[in-house]
Amino acid sequence: MGQITVKDKTFEVSINETTIKQRVREVAQQMSRDLEGKNPLFLAVLNGAFIFAADLMREMTIPCEISFVKLASYQAPSRRSSASMRIFRDERWSLWRISWKVD
Repeated sequence: MGQITVKDKTFEVSINETTIKQRVREVAQQMSRDLEGKNPLFLAVLNGAFIFAADLMREMTIPCEISFVKLASYQAPSRRSSASMRIFRDERWSLWRISWKVD
């Protein structure tokens, strides 16, 4: 199917761009039907979901909103993962803390 190079890394293309765009369109159409009459708020996790979320929002046919969250489980100075997650949300960078038990 081809290759793509990003900086010094080369990757095999496993799903072409046309197929991805078509599937995103289908998902948006289904969500628009399922959520008709509502004003959904989509939460996208930065940084990985940014492009997908933008593509999905462009294809939505109902009023909707989007916000982004950034997650961090590492704490300075040790940079070790902790049993809590910091969630940064929105342009105000409000902070929530979620904790869970680690076995």
